[in-house]
Amino acid sequence: MTLRQLTQRRGAFVALASLALFTAGCQTGNYNDGSSRSPKPSGARTAKSAQGDSAPGAALAGIPGATKVTMAFPTGQRATSAVLLEKEIPGEVILGQEFEYRIAVKNLSDNALDTVRLTDSIPAGFNVTATEPAADTVGTSATWMLGALAPGASKTVTVKGIATEVGKITTCATVDYESSLCSSVAVVSPALDIQIAAPEDGLSCDPFDLTVTVTNAGTGDARDVKVIDELPEGLTTLSGQRRLVMDFGTLASAQSKEKTVKLKASRAGAFVHGATAESGGLKADAAPVTTTLREPILALTMTGTDKAYANRPVNAALTCLLYTSPSPRD
Repeated sequence: MTLRQLTQRRGAFVALASLALFTAGCQTGNYNDGSSRSPKPSGARTAKSAQGDSAPGAALAGIPGATKVTMAFPTGQRATSAVLLEKEIPGEVILGQEFEYRIAVKNLSDNALDTVRLTDSIPAGFNVTATEPAADTVGTSATWMLGALAPGASKTVTVKGIATEVGKITTCATVDYESSLCSSVAVVSPALDIQIAAPEDGLSCDPFDLTVTVTNAGTGDARDVKVIDELPEGLTTLSGQRRLVMDFGTLASAQSKEKTVKLKASRAGAFVHGATAESGGLKADAAPVTTTLREPILALTMTGTDKAYANRPVNAALTCLLYTSPSPRD
């Protein structure tokens, strides 16, 4: 065999080997002989600027070589941000075969985040086949309305799709939300109940007790509770006051307080008691009670014989009667 023939055969062998390698690379989707075959679109962001700092992460189930990229919004630093986005993506995929990636949205703040919305771009060369939960897909973006996120809570979305072109698929996720400062106030409903007690009858010359009981029959505290009693004419306190103002302070729910005051009368008669309990805008009236006071009457009578002999004993009787008006009694 001549040298020329040997050279021709060697060239043919090299050409066949190169064709076989190219074919295998196309079938596996791993073929890449330089950046010139996958030009970056004008204005496109790199994976780092679009998705955050890339770092190896736990492999997704069934997807070898997965990586995790994260970014904190809005400052880029976890300590000063409210939301963390985590995207788990496979390192490479096969042309025409379905694959999936996931995006987690986590609340980093101590307050609830409202109306959380996640948006992910859909680049050329990528057909979305399914999303979980379902996304609102319009044009080149998919949007998820995630609702509210409690402090420390997170939600995850899954995107499935098929690569339709050899090269790179770059998806860029963004998140926006509304933050609100929330506080709680307890709503209570205190309710006052007042009862008064006094003797039904007595003597007008004897002081008697008037007892007032106030109860908070509702919920929460009833503060600065006062009882006001305008005494009927003819009745006063022992110090001569006709207007009673009694301070009961604060009554907790279901708490009762009782106070007693001594009254005196300037005359006999029937006296109707009434009192009102007040606390801020609360007000309660007691059911009236009546005390009837009678005036004591002392009567002396003497009886004896009309006629008698001198120096002889005389029988006489002295009778003392004590009764009250209008009904006499012994």
